[in-house]
Amino acid sequence: MPTSERIVTGQFLCALRDLVLNRIDYIHDADGNMTYGPLPSGSLAPYTYDTRNRLTNAGGSGYRCNPDGLRVEITGTGAATFVVDPNAALSRTLMRTKSGTTTYYVYGVGLLYEETGGSTSTYHFNQIGSTLALTDGSQTVTDRWSYAPYGAAVSHTGSSDTSFLFNGELGVMTDANGLQYMRARYYNPRLMRFINADPIKFDGGLNWYVFVGNNPIGRVDPLGLCAQNPATNALIQQLLTLPYEQRSQLLKQAGSAFDSWGEMQNEFTQVIFGGKLGASVSVGQVVTGDAIKVLDATVYNSGPALINYFKSPSTQQTIQQSGLVAV
Repeated sequence: MPTSERIVTGQFLCALRDLVLNRIDYIHDADGNMTYGPLPSGSLAPYTYDTRNRLTNAGGSGYRCNPDGLRVEITGTGAATFVVDPNAALSRTLMRTKSGTTTYYVYGVGLLYEETGGSTSTYHFNQIGSTLALTDGSQTVTDRWSYAPYGAAVSHTGSSDTSFLFNGELGVMTDANGLQYMRARYYNPRLMRFINADPIKFDGGLNWYVFVGNNPIGRVDPLGLCAQNPATNALIQQLLTLPYEQRSQLLKQAGSAFDSWGEMQNEFTQVIFGGKLGASVSVGQVVTGDAIKVLDATVYNSGPALINYFKSPSTQQTIQQSGLVAV
């Protein structure tokens, strides 16, 4: 049996053992939040949530969000504070202060490198944005990682304590308790599923707990909402770096290219690219109070058609004229 298949089978058997042999009850509350169950390490622990179904404590780590719902502090195990940029296509952690030391993060389309005390470490990722290695300023490899398909770290050599591991290029953070922060909610790689229900309900799929449609080597979910094509994710982030006028024009043109966009063309352009991020928006079948979720649940799910559109010669010419690299 190939190594990858043995790892997946091993992860599945761990979950099966928890359920059957160890007779572990996964306890959930009325809102679908898992309130008792295994941590990624396998030990059992309570999980607590606030009134908005956001995780507040698990495995010795406490969590605090700002009024925008972005995580800005971890207390207890892995204690740290964060400065977060809310205005990017994917919210970005700009600074982390941990044990009195501040680390700064620099981004392009995704995470590029970090700087701590005048020293830089550059990230190197695989096809789904998981960190495989870090190199220092002299291009020497300082750390290496490998992962099981569903995100559990299999090995690490080096001394870095970075949180940007599995899907780290996209801002997914692995905490000291092993849970992975994917913005809207947390993912447990031992269970190979999220610990609470999808905030966008059926707009994210029929199974409200499934991770990337059970395709972790071909899909990502940096928002914790629904599976996305990594290539589409990169194209969208490139698009969002364009000036407002060009973004609007491209989206208006793209709107006429997709039957699935239909009536949502003008409203989508106005809300997503007009800055009305707090509005409650109806786009086709999607209704949500967060315009980025609209982006996720509509454009990302039109991945193949969107990729073809943005790879067209006319669109590439516009992107190149804006100084972006063609894809």
